[in-house]
Amino acid sequence: MNEVIEFLRGLKKDHSINVNNNDTLFLHKIDALIKLAYFLDKSEGEIDIKDIHILPLSATGYSEYRVINDNESDNKLMWSEYGDGDLRLYDGDWLIRMK
Repeated sequence: MNEVIEFLRGLKKDHSINVNNNDTLFLHKIDALIKLAYFLDKSEGEIDIKDIHILPLSATGYSEYRVINDNESDNKLMWSEYGDGDLRLYDGDWLIRMK
C-alpha cells in the first residue's frame, strides 16, 4: 500500500507543477484517494466495500445530512441520531458501505 500512496503523492506533485493550479478538483480527488489508501492500509482483516455514495448537492445551501437509527419503527418520535447527534454530513461527503 505504501507504493500506492507514494505513487499518488508523486502524481499530485507532478500535476501541481505541470498543470494549471486552478485544477483543484483533481488535487482534491488525489487527496481523497491518499486518505482512503491510508485507511485501507491501517484496517485489519478482510475489507469488502459494498458501495460508495457521494452525497448530492442540496438546493438549500446549509442543509446537513444526519445518520438516524429508526429503532425498527416508522414513528419518527422513536428515532435517534447516531452518537450524540454530532456526526453531520454535508454535500460531497462520501459514504462507504462495507459488508
